[in-house]
Amino acid sequence: MKRRIINLLMFGAAVVVLVFLRLFPGYVRAKHASALSCTYNALGIAATELEQNGKFTNDSPQYCRIYEFTNRFNVSGSMLQCTLAADSWDYREHSNLLAITTSRVFLFIDKRGVIRMYNCQSPPGY
Repeated sequence: MKRRIINLLMFGAAVVVLVFLRLFPGYVRAKHASALSCTYNALGIAATELEQNGKFTNDSPQYCRIYEFTNRFNVSGSMLQCTLAADSWDYREHSNLLAITTSRVFLFIDKRGVIRMYNCQSPPGY
């Protein structure tokens, strides 16, 4: 009788662990996607404020740090001038930046190069 109860408890614990291991990667991806979405929105709002008032505020400091970023990049034959960038939105690598340009184009910048982002897509590997 005791052995049967112990076996049932072990089986129940194994099921709980398997469910946790199955759901945890989705939770992590959702958390990264949420931070990325908030960063997209915060950059867009800050760029609009900068354009209209000449200054900006960061509406989501818990997700990212926004600062002026005036680098130029040649992406697919187009010269793009950045106005603002956000870092620390993702702690996978310390060199990831999400930037917005004067023409409201988002760029993902890492140590491998610059990628133009379309329709708030996720960066490669996310």
